[in-house]
Amino acid sequence: MKRVLFVLLFATSLFAAMAHADEDSESILINVNSSQGQVQGMAMELASKLAQEDKEVRIVLCGDAAELALEENIPSSLRPRDVSPKEIMLEAASLGATIHVCHLFLPNTRFGQYDEDDLVEEASIISAEDLAELVMKRDIQRFSY
Repeated sequence: MKRVLFVLLFATSLFAAMAHADEDSESILINVNSSQGQVQGMAMELASKLAQEDKEVRIVLCGDAAELALEENIPSSLRPRDVSPKEIMLEAASLGATIHVCHLFLPNTRFGQYDEDDLVEEASIISAEDLAELVMKRDIQRFSY
């Protein structure tokens, strides 16, 4: 019963988010902060579906969610596809989505032990200035997870 409820909730949220993405708006910003795998997975599924529709998708990972961009991070798989949020994120990137990591993540993680070389090749650091410019765009749809 819980599985059916989760799938129903997931599908409803995904369709609602996709319906919210204005047909005329080609730019989508998906900001992910959550450490929860299911929430990350839902955000990445949305990114992947929108990228398939030729939308310009920008994913910004901050806080715990930015660990998805670390090469060494291997998150748990999610049902029903048995893929991890990271794998879905990389799928979105292969469809054209751009992955950014918040500029505060690397210097403030585990005593600064990581640097940009520790990120998957599909991810880059976004500066505060670039992020401010991105969120101020009039024609961009924003989603936060």
